[in-house]
Amino acid sequence: MKCFGEPIYEISKANLFLNYYIPNIKILPIYKKKITEFDYLYEIDCVDEELFSFVICPSSTKIINPDNSNYVAIYIQELFNLVIFNNEQLLKEIQIPRRDKQILLFPELNLFSELQVSQSDAVVEFYKKTRKLEGGVIEGPNNEGVYRLIFPSSDLVKRYKILLEDETIETEIIDFKEDHSVSLFCLKDKDGNRIKKSILCRKIQLL
Repeated sequence: MKCFGEPIYEISKANLFLNYYIPNIKILPIYKKKITEFDYLYEIDCVDEELFSFVICPSSTKIINPDNSNYVAIYIQELFNLVIFNNEQLLKEIQIPRRDKQILLFPELNLFSELQVSQSDAVVEFYKKTRKLEGGVIEGPNNEGVYRLIFPSSDLVKRYKILLEDETIETEIIDFKEDHSVSLFCLKDKDGNRIKKSILCRKIQLL
């Protein structure tokens, strides 16, 4: 049975989506890099088995410290909080398939048994809220130099022009995906080799 939560652009309640079981803290690799202001140090008193729960909840939710455990809450743009905590109570209640290995455990029951919206609609609605999307937004590039151009509605997909800072660079469409986006890549004007570094976009213009 597949389990689904709410789309993250309209979270209304706590959505548990992952549990991470560690049989012994000592098996984790030691973090040897320099600690920066962007890192969070999570203090744990014991070295016995631990279960970390990952929960997404509304940004307005008051975080209650579960079981007096350590937790970290990451605030995402007025959309939701990502809360991670060591869940001592759940560790006592659920069955662990193996207690000698690290395991990712997905909840057997969740809020819904079916997707509430399609993946493409969810992506568009998310970008509408996070980037005030109207005409289009560029995501990328990935390791292959591929960009993704996302629109708020499918009727806009084929009505656009991308204006780059470097006008000698051309763009070429790879394919249309999910009715709301286009995959494309940038080409060097001379010999057509794909450019993998980021290209500054001046404007996405609808035609």
